Amino acid sequence: MCKLAADIFLYDPHIELIKLLRLSGDLTAVRTARERMSSVYPLTEELWLDWLRDEIKIAEAAEEKDHVLQLFEKAFKDYLSPGVWLEYVQFCIGFMAEEGGMQKVRSAFERAIGAIGLHPVKGSIIWEAYREFEHAMLCGMQPAPGAVQTASQKEAETAQIARVESLFKRQLAIPLLHMQQTMSEYKTWLDEAEVNPQLAQTYDKACSKLQTITPFESKLSSSESPHLEEYLTYIDHEVSKNEPQRVLCLYERAIQDNCLNAEVWIKYTKYLDSVLKAKSQAFDTYERAVRNCPWSCALWLGYCRAAERLQLPHDQITDLFTKALGSGFASGAEYLQLWMGNLHYMHRRIDWHSAFPEDGDPTFSLLKYWARVEARFCHNMPKAREIWKKVMQSGVGSQAEFWLEYVELERAYGDHKHGRKVFCQAINSVTDWPESICEAFLRYESEEGSLEDYDEAAVRCDAQMERIKERRLKAEEKEKTQPKKGKMGNKPKGKNPVEHSPKKGKPQPPVNAKQGKLAPPPSQKKTAKDSTPSEEFKVPTMPPKTSIAPPPGFKRKVEPPPGFKPPKEETGDGGDDEPAAKKQKVSEAVEDQAPIYDSSHDNRKAFVSNLSYDVDEQRLQEIFSKLGEVINVRLVTNFKGQSKGFAYIEFKDELLAQKALTLDRMMVNNRPMFVSECNKSRDPSQKFKFATSLEKNKLFVKGLPRTTGRDAVENIFKQYGAIKDVRLVTYRNGVSKGLAYVEFVSESEAAQAVMKADGLMVGDHEISVAISNPPERQQSLPPAESLGSGKKDFGARGKAHTQVALMPRALTRRPQGSTTAAESSGKEKMSNADFRKMLLK
Repeated sequence: MCKLAADIFLYDPHIELIKLLRLSGDLTAVRTARERMSSVYPLTEELWLDWLRDEIKIAEAAEEKDHVLQLFEKAFKDYLSPGVWLEYVQFCIGFMAEEGGMQKVRSAFERAIGAIGLHPVKGSIIWEAYREFEHAMLCGMQPAPGAVQTASQKEAETAQIARVESLFKRQLAIPLLHMQQTMSEYKTWLDEAEVNPQLAQTYDKACSKLQTITPFESKLSSSESPHLEEYLTYIDHEVSKNEPQRVLCLYERAIQDNCLNAEVWIKYTKYLDSVLKAKSQAFDTYERAVRNCPWSCALWLGYCRAAERLQLPHDQITDLFTKALGSGFASGAEYLQLWMGNLHYMHRRIDWHSAFPEDGDPTFSLLKYWARVEARFCHNMPKAREIWKKVMQSGVGSQAEFWLEYVELERAYGDHKHGRKVFCQAINSVTDWPESICEAFLRYESEEGSLEDYDEAAVRCDAQMERIKERRLKAEEKEKTQPKKGKMGNKPKGKNPVEHSPKKGKPQPPVNAKQGKLAPPPSQKKTAKDSTPSEEFKVPTMPPKTSIAPPPGFKRKVEPPPGFKPPKEETGDGGDDEPAAKKQKVSEAVEDQAPIYDSSHDNRKAFVSNLSYDVDEQRLQEIFSKLGEVINVRLVTNFKGQSKGFAYIEFKDELLAQKALTLDRMMVNNRPMFVSECNKSRDPSQKFKFATSLEKNKLFVKGLPRTTGRDAVENIFKQYGAIKDVRLVTYRNGVSKGLAYVEFVSESEAAQAVMKADGLMVGDHEISVAISNPPERQQSLPPAESLGSGKKDFGARGKAHTQVALMPRALTRRPQGSTTAAESSGKEKMSNADFRKMLLK
């Protein structure tokens, strides 16, 4: 007691105290000592069995029995203990006399099978106990000698026989030791009836799997405890086979023998985080891990991140960090790692864009200070570089000032390799003051680098400065050639006033002062543009070859192309010219006739496809108007007015468009209707509606009859737990493929459904049920080059309209060494006369 009062984390004093108190017979003191130890350490299977059996002996009232059930639940969270599970089902058998007791007993057996049913060595214990219980119930249903069974008794007996047979089939489908003995018992129970061929095939697969894992089990049994290497090799084998349930069972067996090995816990939790991505299960496993290995900083950090993934309250996550600080790490580096994890968590909680907008910190002083703290105090240069990369991507990458600060940080706390890399990036990015970057780069190489490094930097800087000079010269020439805008009244003398265009770099022709028109240059032919005063219709013209204006009144006529009707010139006297107001009206009418697409309405539209061709707009209006107000229904048709099988539905607001997605795959005229978002910029090949990773609460069912509907699948599986969704996999015409996905509310119910429904007969079909784990979708690859593809050289004349060769084949030159079919066969060539004789025979 004194030792525990001084340090409660001493393991051996707990064991000694419990033994002494148990010998004294003081049950209350023993219970207190056990609860104290359980709050600090997980208990082994032997300790739990002693505690549970002591409590079961005195449990008579309902409250005491509930207390025993709570102890069982705590025992299940510590380790995978087959003995505890067997004690649990035996204790639950005592509830048979109560209301609903039979269902409670069977639920207890199913939980036990889900936990240890896959254990190759000890799993058969719980299976045999379950079969013995059901067989005893069957014997109890037998009528007394001379008694006649009623119809209800006969029906109950038939159902019980089916339960016993189902247990045999389920057990024979799992690779367990002594499977041959179980098959012999099943044949004896059948009483000369033949074994189902499908069951025989499933049994052969299980035996083949047992032969595969038998060498690993033999190594475990022959090696010395704790069998670490054997377990890790065994686990790698099961992971390669992609069987998550068996991998989890193996990890539980491994941590039972290696509970104080933090590396095993880390590997286990990493599998849950990265492969299974089971957030709740990973959180529970981390909780068990830190109880076994509280000195591991990596486990505490993973525990806090698992809590963050579950979006637990901030106070609860902070309490976890506080507990981790008091667990007693071996080195200061682990405390530093824990504090860094806490800081990163706090950083993720802040919305930096709203809390610190860019306009509030234009020089990014906060991020730069953060990077310096990471580099100087935390010795975390990768994080500092990541922060500076974010700064440079925020629109300041062309400013030399920021690059020089970045180099200063890298030179103080980084290395020469990364410093040189920063300079190379700065040279290609800076535009405001590149001379400073080049000067700093050369000074850096002269102080830090070798002569070769300096020469390479000098070549790089000279080349970059030459490119910059060329750009500057081009910019100066462009500014000189660009005309400057003058003020009204300040026109140069001796020259015709020129009306400058808003477009830069395009000189305009001089103005005819007498007629008020633009006089065309001598080399430029008169076009429709010259005679059109408005901006209604413009024909592009060739740029003028000379800036010398022709004499006033010079006009050059040219024949227009066939069918071209140029607009009339405006003479000012109102003769045959069309009024400008009338032209404006015609222009407005043409613009009104042009179709206008408003993409801003796409967010309240739904795209409907895979429609039957006999579905019209009225039918679609009836379907979608049930959701809310529909503004427009547009069914896309061909030139004959026949439907193309897809349409656009426009709703009043965005919420109705999102609500319309719930009608996806609704049967309309015996065909599934596909409903998706209306987004023209979206690439459908880059998105997939359903998950492509492991989902432990979703089952994949195959082998269903093609006539099985959604309701029938739901009726089959709803007996195993609450169903969240059922999805049938169909062809585009709505015909079932015999596949389905059944999503349960909880993972445990899905696991029970796999154990119970796998191999179930639905009509004449045996269905296969497994946890949904679809393979990763392959990304679309660029089309492979085929014959005729790739860049082709069509010669100097370019590509003709036809690729037919105009030269006879007989005159074409064949490559050396190539022979024709006739030459290779050794026969002489046939002439036209030979062919004529052959046809006239």
